[in-house]
Amino acid sequence: MPYATTDELIAALASVPDRVESALREAGPAAQGAALPAEDGDVAWNASQVLGHLGDAARYWGARFFRTVREENPRLPGVDQDALMTYFAYRYRPLDELLQAFRLTSAGNVALLRGLPAEAWERTGVHEERGPMTLREMAEVEADHEIMHVRQLREALGLAPEA
Repeated sequence: MPYATTDELIAALASVPDRVESALREAGPAAQGAALPAEDGDVAWNASQVLGHLGDAARYWGARFFRTVREENPRLPGVDQDALMTYFAYRYRPLDELLQAFRLTSAGNVALLRGLPAEAWERTGVHEERGPMTLREMAEVEADHEIMHVRQLREALGLAPEA
């Protein structure tokens, strides 16, 4: 999704935890066991796994943001999302715990981005899977990723799309 300004991009990232919480509240107790449809033969994730994955992605992208701001053209590692999913056993963790962790990580990322001067958005790092990226491109990838998972979560919970 195109973001006209960095303020718009930051606002999109800042909105996601509230949007997730709203979906979970709307779904009520059924949210804990709701599963997303599997894609390409993969195993379906339940709502806790989606939320755990959002937290992991926010942590990794946040670290990449920080390194890109502080280092000259850092090499930015990829991540094995399935290994993290297994290691942290998100499937069995309570949604409220995962939401709280995601909210804290997201808030830290948003605070970092809000405090940056305009020139910082053009700093680059080299993602091991995506290649060279500006900080702005990294933030756009993470915002789009988070918003896509909010849509998936709402669908899995049987909720109407956001207005």
